[in-house]
Amino acid sequence: MAKLTFRHPEYRAPSSVVLKGDQLFYVWAPTSADASNGLYYMDTQYLSRLDWLVGGRAPVLLSATVSDGTHAHVDLANAELTVAGVDVADRSIHLQVSTTVADRLYQRVSVVSYLGHPIRLALSLHLQAEFRDVFEVRGIERPERGVRTPPIVGPTGASFHYTGRDDVGMHTLVRWHVPARSTAELGNGRVEATFDLDLQPHEAIEILLDIQAVLGPLPPEAAQPDLATGFATAARSQVASHAAWAAASTRVESDNPAYDTMLHQSMIDLRTLSTAYPGEGRIIDAGLPWYVAPFGRDSLITGIESALLRVDTLVDALRFLAHHQGTVDDPWRDEEPGKMIHELRRGEMARCKEIPHTPYYGSVDATLWWVIGLAEAFRFTTDRDLLRELESPLRAALTWIVRYAHPGGGRLISYRTRSSAGLVNQGWKDSSDSVVDEQGAPAPAPIALVEVQGYAYRALRDGAFLLRALGDAAAARQFDERARQLRTAFLAAFWDSRRQRVAYAIDGEGRTHWTRTSNAGHLLFTSILPHASAHVVARSLFDPSMSSGYGVRTVSDDAASYNPMSYYNGSTWPHDNALAGWGLKVLGEGELLVGVAQGLYDAAQHFPYGRLPELYSGFTRREDTGPVPYPSACNLQGWAVASPLFLLSLMLGLSANGRQVRINKPTLPPWVNYLSLHGLHIAGGSVDVEFARHAGVTYANVLRVEGDVRPMIVPV
Repeated sequence: MAKLTFRHPEYRAPSSVVLKGDQLFYVWAPTSADASNGLYYMDTQYLSRLDWLVGGRAPVLLSATVSDGTHAHVDLANAELTVAGVDVADRSIHLQVSTTVADRLYQRVSVVSYLGHPIRLALSLHLQAEFRDVFEVRGIERPERGVRTPPIVGPTGASFHYTGRDDVGMHTLVRWHVPARSTAELGNGRVEATFDLDLQPHEAIEILLDIQAVLGPLPPEAAQPDLATGFATAARSQVASHAAWAAASTRVESDNPAYDTMLHQSMIDLRTLSTAYPGEGRIIDAGLPWYVAPFGRDSLITGIESALLRVDTLVDALRFLAHHQGTVDDPWRDEEPGKMIHELRRGEMARCKEIPHTPYYGSVDATLWWVIGLAEAFRFTTDRDLLRELESPLRAALTWIVRYAHPGGGRLISYRTRSSAGLVNQGWKDSSDSVVDEQGAPAPAPIALVEVQGYAYRALRDGAFLLRALGDAAAARQFDERARQLRTAFLAAFWDSRRQRVAYAIDGEGRTHWTRTSNAGHLLFTSILPHASAHVVARSLFDPSMSSGYGVRTVSDDAASYNPMSYYNGSTWPHDNALAGWGLKVLGEGELLVGVAQGLYDAAQHFPYGRLPELYSGFTRREDTGPVPYPSACNLQGWAVASPLFLLSLMLGLSANGRQVRINKPTLPPWVNYLSLHGLHIAGGSVDVEFARHAGVTYANVLRVEGDVRPMIVPV
């Protein structure tokens, strides 16, 4: 079997470095002019500049490698210099900047001269702290800010201080382990520290520094760790943490090392995004760099997608979101009793109520996904204790669906923001231009989206399933009936039987919008469509107007709103394709499912580490070229990096029902002939399974069973 050529990390350096350790993250791009650069904590940019200059000039980037989401090596070289009247050729001085993010940022700078003679070289560190809220960094202007005091600079460190409008202090504390020759405060929160390095040929000189972001009172000086050993200690701690995560996850091995690398990267990335919030729980943050925060919809979909790897990511999300479930009617936050959050922020703008994200509940489908996610977790684990623990949030969520999710009236699920700072659109495509009519004009609220009706139908049926498991058959029958009524209303309003098509949305003026979108693909796993209609919708996704060759576009290329470079109106989103793949498996459309997986796999070959970004442009695939990147896409993005895992589990046909583990009509992806799963925790036990292709047919073999688990293989 021919295999695709995989671009390993050493062949394609990332355009930026993004590192994360719990709630602290760091962004570095080759140009210091990038306003998003810096160190962030609790939705605030604690440093906006961290740059090294050689002889007063910015060095040249040679390579940048991120090893595990918390550690990076950046190789730099000097530009042409004149030092003490002597010309120094470019690339004569090498800088390796190693960075680790844990409880703080640690950096080790190693400088080596490849000149044939000694040289005294000035190495300068440039820092700046503006304490901008992450929403300011993203472009929101604030009429009023807090107070920033001038930096305090000394020979072995600098500190930056800001008091927010809420009188909460924010501090950036920087230390370096050798005294600087000179330091200067340059205005506007900028500091320069210059070190004189006496470099002998081929000998290295190191400078160590650490940077701490503090919200609230300053820590005592005695609490600071040893600077000389801090970098190594933090690096070892992060390696151990990732190793423990890997040991508790399903191990996937195949005969294609490139594919193994891709799946291993997904595992690493999910660990990087996993964040502990004291007193609230752990959750997969949505993405780096802009969405290092809990998002309801994103965390649930990511948890469902990554259950093959470890189902506790889904269980963690369910518990975290239940902790923040709506309890009151609060229009400012679009909160209602039983509703699950859209987004939770902790920066100054949120604390001062300049934005409603404390948390914000403006998602029409997060609550629906929570119910679906709980049902998936219960099917996967058979954990009745979990079900009993979350029974109250389950009942509240189902009540919200019935009582509050219909601002447009009738049985259809719709949305309309009540907040002056809320989202106009509240489906997964939530930008202001994501729901437009056939001429490209925004649709008025309340809006009923096609995929949301499917989610709600699935959630009502899943809710009934869970209530039966809890012994409440009467309530289960009520929600089954409600699901039946919703399905009837949906088919009457959204399905065009004459033209065999499904609408995108129905707006507040009662107009039906027929723009062809990828949203329809999300209906397929919900079973809201009759079987024959579902197959029609499935095949329509692969029409050339919808499929770019690297996946299904968000909007067909004949739509008035189509722009392949836009965020939602013509781009390609990996998770969007993976959810369509879920439905294709439900329908038995195995070849189409493999087609979806193939498109994303091919696209991944053109991105660093084989990692799928949040999205990429939807231009039609051309021979020998990869997909056109979307410049500001998050990379990491939870539901994107989990998509390959989900598609693999779908192709292998893995599911659980009680104590039975089903392997239903498995199909290995075309780029492997052998694959094994070790330590798959499912149905209350653990199994090892291998898959092999022979004469075009995939065969499964159970290698090990632990616990009261009953594997069942349904052959192709």
